[in-house]
Amino acid sequence: MWTIDISHADTLFTTLEVFFNGPSYTIKSCIMLHNRWRVDKAKDMLDVMSERMVTYEERVKLHRLAVSSNYITITYRIVYMVPTTLNLIHSLYKGYPPLNLYNPFVDWHKDTLSLWIAAFCDYLLQIFAVHVFIGSDSMLLIFGSTMRSYTQWLKDRIEELRNNPEMTEDENYQQLVQCIKDHKLLVDYSENMRPLLSRTLFVQYCTASLVMASSLIHLSLMWTIDISHADTLFTSLEVFFNAPAYTIKSTIMLLNRWRVDKAKDLLDVMSERCVTYEERVEVHKLATRCNYIICVYHVIYFIPTSLNLAYAISTGIPPLNLYNPFVDWRDGTRSLWIASILEYFLQVFAIYATLALDATPLIFGLTVRAYIKWLHVRVERLRMQTDMTEDENYGELVLCIKDHKLILDYCENMRPLISRTMFVQYATVSLVLASTLIHLVSFADLISGITTAIYMTASLFQTFPFSYTCDLIVEDCENLALAIFHSHWMGASRPYKSALVYFIHKVQQPIIFLGGGVFPICLNINIQVAKFAFSLMTFVQQMSIFENFEK
Repeated sequence: MWTIDISHADTLFTTLEVFFNGPSYTIKSCIMLHNRWRVDKAKDMLDVMSERMVTYEERVKLHRLAVSSNYITITYRIVYMVPTTLNLIHSLYKGYPPLNLYNPFVDWHKDTLSLWIAAFCDYLLQIFAVHVFIGSDSMLLIFGSTMRSYTQWLKDRIEELRNNPEMTEDENYQQLVQCIKDHKLLVDYSENMRPLLSRTLFVQYCTASLVMASSLIHLSLMWTIDISHADTLFTSLEVFFNAPAYTIKSTIMLLNRWRVDKAKDLLDVMSERCVTYEERVEVHKLATRCNYIICVYHVIYFIPTSLNLAYAISTGIPPLNLYNPFVDWRDGTRSLWIASILEYFLQVFAIYATLALDATPLIFGLTVRAYIKWLHVRVERLRMQTDMTEDENYGELVLCIKDHKLILDYCENMRPLISRTMFVQYATVSLVLASTLIHLVSFADLISGITTAIYMTASLFQTFPFSYTCDLIVEDCENLALAIFHSHWMGASRPYKSALVYFIHKVQQPIIFLGGGVFPICLNINIQVAKFAFSLMTFVQQMSIFENFEK
């Protein structure tokens, strides 16, 4: 029985979103006011925990945490303010205020000035609500980031226990006791904030589900597309999904550039153990294999781009159909070619940047596998040479343990970069696969279908090879542990056996990478992403969005 004037559907659904967010804002504000004492207590506990940060390096880490918290707040401001500002621009363009609220002082129907005054009154009201939402929403992430940082610093202190030869056993014991107290402070800090976070998140989950449902209904009602330009639409959609991902990944790479430089230094140290001719040949083969990977990525990424250019020119429109103030592709064939080539070069530039970012995780994974394999060979050679004494064999075992520690340091150094980059790629690939599947199933002809299928393959290359490599790294760690156990340790000295037990214990902890610190990067997750893309395509089709397309 609900009839909606489609010309005012934008206002209706914007008002619906405000209707859902309004009670949520009130409830979260009440929760925050009621638990304000918990925030004050948490600040005092953080001051106590920060007293342990006494060295210069620890103080730098503390300041970095404060800076990252500020970055989180700034990011939330940008993300929340962009749709609010765009909604203001869109509503003014349509000729009505953003929320169309009743205003007893200004009648926006009177003239343009009244419309602008009413629109900015609505906008200022939204800004006030947005700033309140930022405070409650960013607090959750800042709390989680703080917990992770202090846990990591506690882990670093634990690793340093009994590493200082100048400290007595009593001093080492006091350091251990202090670490236990630090852990208790962390538990108390989380228990103090738990009720506030639990209630706030419950409200946010409920609100997010309602807002997302109304937004999807809005999308399904209002989306009308000229079917003759569906190829251009879905090509633009793919760019729309990939462009933010490229920006985010580039930012992550720039912020972690020092990790890449440090990784090169670690590789130089690890390669010093490769002294024989055969080992140097293996190092050169690894470098050649990495070059082959870059070449393969070049071919896979350039084929769909070049085919898309040829197909777009054959259909008489540029590949992306971007606005070009200097060339109007409708003026003739020459203008069409110029506009198409300019867009192609823009795509080529983006491809080169994306290619470097996408190939880095795979090259990193293959490098880790290669060094684990060479360590595996060294372990198999332990106590095989009869002319070596027990002290020399023990020294070789210690060197193998140091090699394994270097591999772990190399992985720990690159882990934040790989984790964040792969998280963005998984999120992007799921959306790109969904849009390309919709394009392929509903709109593509033969040539466009071939191009789209190749593009899907290229998209899978962002995640599939490294996911498979991560599974192989876990398997390599298991094989290395077995090689240590089956090495020739029978009849060895007591120090040798003790070191061997320690080595096995360390190797049995597999090298695992987490995407965004949330899920393990493995082949199963890659399959789940593909399933999600199919589910998203089915969901969009069941919403009957295509029935509203203009044919």
